[in-house]
Amino acid sequence: MGFVEAVSGERLDPSPDFEATLFSPAGRFDAASDKELFLLRKYGAKRTEEQIKLNHLILSSLNKEGVNVPEVVQALNGSKYFKYEDSYWALFKFIEGVHYKGSEQELAETGKNIALLHKAFTKLPLAEQISENS
Repeated sequence: MGFVEAVSGERLDPSPDFEATLFSPAGRFDAASDKELFLLRKYGAKRTEEQIKLNHLILSSLNKEGVNVPEVVQALNGSKYFKYEDSYWALFKFIEGVHYKGSEQELAETGKNIALLHKAFTKLPLAEQISENS
């Protein structure tokens, strides 16, 4: 039985042989399977369901626009998060990264990614409301 199933009674993991391994007490846990790495995110106790749904909508929209953001793993029942005790949890596909060193190539790549991010934000659902509240 995987960690997520043990805590929530739901299966968020995509494979039956999934076993979560916890590495961090800081609210972010790496979970490994034989095929992929995942990130199990614990949202703060004050985070509402509406905020989590908006966060997932933004991530999904950015992903569709080509921005490299984590993808939420959907449970077999269609849920993208669950509540355990006073916190909400969600499972994401882990994205490998490198430490930024500030080389010319990294600076150029950063500029391209910021431009892509700005362009993608203008296409978000609710983009006008988001920009009004920022």
